[in-house]
Order: sequence, then C-alpha cells, then structure tokens
Amino acid sequence: MKKKFLITMVIVVIMLAITATAVNATSQTITMTGDSSIMVGETKVIKLKVSSQNAIGIISGKIEKNNLISSMSVSALNGWNLTYNSSTGIFNIYKAEGATNEEFISIQYTVGNTIGTGVITLSNLKATNTSYETEEIGTITKEITINEPLTISFGTYLQVTKNGQTYIEDIKPVITIGNFLQRLQSNGLIEIFKGTQNLTNSTTTKLATGMTIKNTLNTQVANYTVVVTGDLNGDGEMNDIDVLKLARYKAGLDTNLTGAYLEAGNIFRDSACADDKDLLKMVRVLVGLDTL
Repeated sequence: MKKKFLITMVIVVIMLAITATAVNATSQTITMTGDSSIMVGETKVIKLKVSSQNAIGIISGKIEKNNLISSMSVSALNGWNLTYNSSTGIFNIYKAEGATNEEFISIQYTVGNTIGTGVITLSNLKATNTSYETEEIGTITKEITINEPLTISFGTYLQVTKNGQTYIEDIKPVITIGNFLQRLQSNGLIEIFKGTQNLTNSTTTKLATGMTIKNTLNTQVANYTVVVTGDLNGDGEMNDIDVLKLARYKAGLDTNLTGAYLEAGNIFRDSACADDKDLLKMVRVLVGLDTL
C-alpha cells in the first residue's frame, strides 16, 4: 500500500512539473508590430514588443533580412540597453527593472526598387526574467509586401489641389469619355464615375464637370474631380446656360456655384475663379470672337 502511495505521489509530481513547464513555455511572447506593406524605395519602422507574466530583464537573439530589404538599423526603446552587431545581426538587450508588456527594439528598414516580399526574421530568441529564469522563444518572422506605387499621367491637363480636393482642369468642353481616357496613362485601372454610376465603358458620353476619375492599383486608390472649362452645370458643354449661371453668381443670385463647378468658371485661366474676365471671355468664345 505504501509503495503504491509513493508511486502515485511520483506521478503527481511529474504531472505538476510538466504543467509548470507548459505554463512557462507560453508565459512570454515577442511580437513584431508595424505595416505589412510598403512602396518601393520607402522607409518604415517595425517595433519588437515583449509580453510576459513575469518581468523580463534580458532578451537576446539574431535579426536577419532578405535581399529585398536594402538596409536596416536597430535601436533600443523605453530605456532598454542594447548591444547589436550589424554584421552578424546578433543582439543582446537588457533592462534592470524588467518589463512585462513593452516595446524594446525599433527596426528601421528601407526596401529597394524590386516588387516582392521583404522578410525580417528574429531567430534564436531567448528571454530571461528578473528571477533569472530563461526561456527559449525560437523564431518569428515578419513578411512585408513591397508594392509598386500607383502613378498616373494626365498629359496636357492640369492637376490642381484646392481645399483638400484634387481637380483635373483645362479640359475642353464636349470631349467624350473615350477620347479623354485615351490621353491618360497609368499603371493602375482608370475608371470614370458620375456619382456611384460607372461610366468608363460609356465611351461616347460627354465628360462633364463633377465626374470622378478613380485610379486603382491593388489596395492603392486615388480620386480626382473633373473640371471641364466653362461647364458650370455638369452637362459637359459650355453654352448659354453656363453664361446665365455665371452671371447670376456674379450678381449674388446663385450661391450654389461651388467646388468643381466654381473651378469650371475660371475661363480666363488665372488665379481668380468666376470673375468679370471669365464672364467676358465666355461670351466672346460663344459668339466666335475668342477661343478657349
């Protein structure tokens, strides 16, 4: 009976030891925080963070990168003391009072001009708490998608930014959407919208003030607002209705001429929108005495 009791006690002790080891193995983690995407040639920062039930005083390991990351620098955060060998990537960092939930290293990296996936790896990670207990954490990686930046060329058209809005201006009236799109170049997808209606395939429809140019490449999106010169009412033309609208605006009788529609009133193409010079030029163009 006594022998059986002793065997039972040994089994209990072993189970408790296993349980204690399992708890210890999951008691602390190191994570890499930061963006998972970057543009070619860009520089960003990743931060290492320790999370633990007990205060961690020493962390060591090795930091490596793949060849799509052109350069990398490492610095300490929050009062940690860092020793880092940039040739081997081996680091050792300590903090006398320790920390349970804190960022401890900043990694600033720059990528080259190659599209692909950059990788930063932390290997041979070990963490020692302030009770001098060391745990092997192993290896963690951070994959960073390197993207081509979204670009667009508007040819002879003007790109103007006012009050947080980006307008595409100096567009002559009565140009079709198809003709307009042929003059643009982008590495993304160019679409034309009127409100929520996609008019990209309506190639014979007239481009009009207030329409939106949407340029998309993967998760990158850029929006621009169309300004057709002299088209103050958004029908794609410059005619008597626009003259009347501009005249009423000048007389203070139309207060709705704002944003892209006010920009369309800059017929004279100077710093002032919808003034007397613009009204005179619009009338002269319509009667054939001047051109846009």
